[in-house]
Amino acid sequence: MDSRKIIEDTNQNGWSYHKLTFPDGTVLNGIWDMSKYLEHFQIPENLSGKSILEIGPGSGYFSFEFSKRGASKIVAIDIKPNKLQQAANKLMGANVEFLTKDLFTIDESFGKFDLVFCSNVIIHVSDMFQAIQKIKQVAKDQVILCNSVLKNPKFTDEPIAYFLGKPGVDGSILSYWQPTMLCIEKMLEKANFSTIKEISRFMEISEDKKISNFTGVFHAFV
Repeated sequence: MDSRKIIEDTNQNGWSYHKLTFPDGTVLNGIWDMSKYLEHFQIPENLSGKSILEIGPGSGYFSFEFSKRGASKIVAIDIKPNKLQQAANKLMGANVEFLTKDLFTIDESFGKFDLVFCSNVIIHVSDMFQAIQKIKQVAKDQVILCNSVLKNPKFTDEPIAYFLGKPGVDGSILSYWQPTMLCIEKMLEKANFSTIKEISRFMEISEDKKISNFTGVFHAFV
């Protein structure tokens, strides 16, 4: 199917995780407009010559942002094939290699990347700590880890994760966990990152105003 037709069909009959605006002005409607929150992630402005791995790219917003910032190699892995990613990649004129691959199958043999970016993925897997260990195995220098986190003041000073087990629209488990910031920090420490920096905490609100996530961002260095 033609890439532009895939975008049109998605706007009319489906859904996109990210809102995307293409160079010709065409817009892919999405649940989240991450351009409103981009500054909170503190992604390096100049990624020239850098290799990037994105885990769980959604509709590809961040991978395309890495491309705009000059990254020489961008690989994005998703657990399911996604024709929308490929169509958006073509229309964006980006150089992203989208692969169907499970996070838990990657290791050093997959290669190491200057920057590994992972946003709102570890809460969707049954073993968050193992996921972080896997991420570290393929990180050459830096990891940017972002997740929705517990905001309740009763729990924010404890390294805990609340079990959600919240089902998705297809009946599968969509969200297993809601951790505190301290929980994520302690897992990063246990995974033996040399430096861990809390970068930001902010509220994300979906474009239809029906969903809000309190989100935390960490930068961790190998």
